[in-house]
Amino acid sequence: MRIKFLCLFILCSEIVIFVDGLMANNTGVCVVPRSVQKTRTKKYKTRINKYCGARKCLVTKTKTETYKVTKNESVCCEGWKYDSNSDICSPYCSMGCNGGRCVEPEVCQCDPPAFLDPKHKNTCVTPTCEPPCENGICVGFNMCTCSEGYTNMNGKCKPKCENCANGECISPDNCECHNGYIKTDGVCNPACVGCENGVCTAPNTCKCNEGFIKNDTNNNCYKPCPKNCKRCDIDGICQDGLCE
Repeated sequence: MRIKFLCLFILCSEIVIFVDGLMANNTGVCVVPRSVQKTRTKKYKTRINKYCGARKCLVTKTKTETYKVTKNESVCCEGWKYDSNSDICSPYCSMGCNGGRCVEPEVCQCDPPAFLDPKHKNTCVTPTCEPPCENGICVGFNMCTCSEGYTNMNGKCKPKCENCANGECISPDNCECHNGYIKTDGVCNPACVGCENGVCTAPNTCKCNEGFIKNDTNNNCYKPCPKNCKRCDIDGICQDGLCE
């Protein structure tokens, strides 16, 4: 960006820079009147020491004279300074912004989780947590905010899982079943060997359906034969008696 002219003078103890690329409606731009000195050539008549008849001769001459005009100029407002790289007026913080950035005149802003030191408004402080925040961000001294998918439990960020009964949530929405349980359709259900015609209510604990009894040999459930049956198959069919 070429600066058309650089005019330095004291206005309210400030250095004002007039720049031709600033727009009056841009942030941090003010319009001020400025007096400009110009020159022009003017013709005039005068008599010379030479006689033209009874009188001195009247001749036309030219002279250069200066005059002033007032024009509006765009300048950076008080608390703003011209940035030649981006051709804009940027906010100015006289004390600087240590670890942050100047967002308004004399106003510093820090990038989270850092925050402004209450005693030094131009210094950003990074919070610390002891012990360090695992699965979270330290947002203040010994203050943790858990990351997405984690929740605060007794001061620690633990992963969250939907319906992780009989299991352990080892990461967000990742449930690992306890020993003796198996995952079915995302739910940890107890595992049993056998348990035919029954319901597995706990690891290797089978509850027989109504009308069935359990065979402790294979953990399956079967229908009993009538009491007067001499030989009964395991499926409840009487081979020697009234039932057949």
